[in-house]
Amino acid sequence: MISAQWIAALMAGGLYGMVALGAGIGWQRLRLRREREAFADRERNTLARVRDELEVSVERRTRDLVASNQRLSDEIEERRRAEANLRQTQDELIQAAKLAVLGQLAAGINHELNQPLAAIRAYAENARRFMALARHEKADANLEQIVELTERMADISAQLRQFSRKSSERQETISVQACIDYALRLFQSRIREGNITIIQNWPDETLWVKATWSAWNRSWLI
Repeated sequence: MISAQWIAALMAGGLYGMVALGAGIGWQRLRLRREREAFADRERNTLARVRDELEVSVERRTRDLVASNQRLSDEIEERRRAEANLRQTQDELIQAAKLAVLGQLAAGINHELNQPLAAIRAYAENARRFMALARHEKADANLEQIVELTERMADISAQLRQFSRKSSERQETISVQACIDYALRLFQSRIREGNITIIQNWPDETLWVKATWSAWNRSWLI
């Protein structure tokens, strides 16, 4: 028979084993919890460090982009000012060239105006004499000549006014034939004095271009 002492020892050993097993399990759980906490701390620290580095990188990159945009804006503004100054200088040079051309054409323009003025005076005197003689048809013919001559003078004045004014930089649809005719009328006295013959061979349809009047003026003054 199993003695009571042996049974007690067996139970004590079993109890000790259970306590030891429970202690081992508890220690293992504690170790795992501490490892998880340590791992979580490392992860939080790593994430915090990465976040801080990212914020610093983003801030530095943002400063660089702001500085680059500012430099680009400054360059664009400087280029705009340079282009505006260049256009103004070109306009001033064109205007000076126009005035120089008008000075060269002064003698011819004076002749172009004096000739019809003298003719108007003669036609007016003739018309007055014809009216005194009751020859109304002759008087009307002389008056018609006066009207034509005044229209011619007005056309010359309009050409000079258009040529001397500052040109707009707004692009327009311009007839090439009309521009050439305008230039020929403007320089007709010099053409006549130089005994120059102009031969024009235009197509049937009108030629149109998109340009500014200042560009056309530059082409005449070259």
